[in-house]
Amino acid sequence: MRTSFLYRNGEVSLEDLEVWYDHGLVTPEDRITIETNGERSIFRISTLINLYGSEAPFKLIPLKPLPRSSAPKKAPPPRTSGPTELQKIEAAPPVIPKIVENDKIQSSTPKIVGGAFMGTSGPTEAQKIEAAPPVHPKHVENDEFLSSAPKNVGGAFVGTSGPADTQKYEGAPVILPKIPEYSNVKYIDYPLFNVLAEPLDDRITGKEVYGAMKDLETIFNQLPKSYIFENFDFLKRRNFANGCFSTAICRFCNHTPFGIELFFDHLFSEGHIKLLCRYSISMQSIFWWMDQFQNRPQPIPVQIPVVEAPKRVVEVLETPPIPLFYSNTSNDIRKLSTFDISQLGFLFSQLKWRYYLEDRFSSIRIPNFCQVCQEKVVQNPLDMISHIFSNRHLNGLTGISKSDLNFWNNYFKLEVEMDHVPHDVKERILYMRS
Repeated sequence: MRTSFLYRNGEVSLEDLEVWYDHGLVTPEDRITIETNGERSIFRISTLINLYGSEAPFKLIPLKPLPRSSAPKKAPPPRTSGPTELQKIEAAPPVIPKIVENDKIQSSTPKIVGGAFMGTSGPTEAQKIEAAPPVHPKHVENDEFLSSAPKNVGGAFVGTSGPADTQKYEGAPVILPKIPEYSNVKYIDYPLFNVLAEPLDDRITGKEVYGAMKDLETIFNQLPKSYIFENFDFLKRRNFANGCFSTAICRFCNHTPFGIELFFDHLFSEGHIKLLCRYSISMQSIFWWMDQFQNRPQPIPVQIPVVEAPKRVVEVLETPPIPLFYSNTSNDIRKLSTFDISQLGFLFSQLKWRYYLEDRFSSIRIPNFCQVCQEKVVQNPLDMISHIFSNRHLNGLTGISKSDLNFWNNYFKLEVEMDHVPHDVKERILYMRS
């Protein structure tokens, strides 16, 4: 006989179920589905405890009859109609019945704190999830008083009745069912309010969660009040004709804000954000809220004529480029040969410094950084030329112009061989030859 357990629409092993039960993650008010030989039965945990004891209710071993006492028998109390609870337990067969339900929901009276509904005492959903494995996300809810057809209420999906019904809503992160503590209350989960409903992708935690929440709060604070009350009306508590009502719930803090302002006050409260930082949430939930905040009509900008003040006109004179200082200035020569580099180095070593070079580059802004060599350049003409004709710079040049190469070859020859030629004549000759 094969027995399997289903909890919150996911199959779970007996060992994991017992661990959750020992740590308080499974409460007597929760429901569980037990499948035996293809037949499924839905139980409340409290019913299993009554049938099989509180120590191991999931092993489905009936309780042993109470030992008979040797003390003298007392007069039996007046017998009521029907078998007693002990007789029911003793007569219970070890085979699982078709459906055993405990319809009585034991809970304390709900209380209202600051306009928000507070649930019963006990561990919060965030405390329960510490030992829980990841659950395959399904966007479903348990609805005992609304219509069976699924519908979309302001971006939060309201599923059909029954714990096993599943629907998928593509717009928002998924929502998981929660058996309510009160039969007339409909709890609605929203993104960032239920750790079990968080998608498995794009997970973040710790400081990343804190930063993302602060960015989300900044976007929210820029929304006009009229837009918030008009477009987030679905967050308010809703009353129904049959005496039931629906409200949002935060499973992290066990808090149910009744209004729009209370909802966002809690979403961006420090206590709630700290709880989010302790667990991993999905960036898909952050993006979903960003879409809700940003998909709004943009205000029409007011056109204000601007009178510009008179600007100071600065004339920029075009100066000749520095030959062989930059790479990729032309497609004439892909790279200098070893002979060209040796010849340029030899000519530069024979050069006696002349004022023409300084005069030519005095009006040019010498770059303070060489992109070819990835190093700084001293801001004077001689050091700049010395850098150009270093082996490292010449070997690193690519995409070289023939005119740049001719300029320096001609200049060195003029300086060495035509010492008596005036500077203006040299400049004219260089211009024509280059």
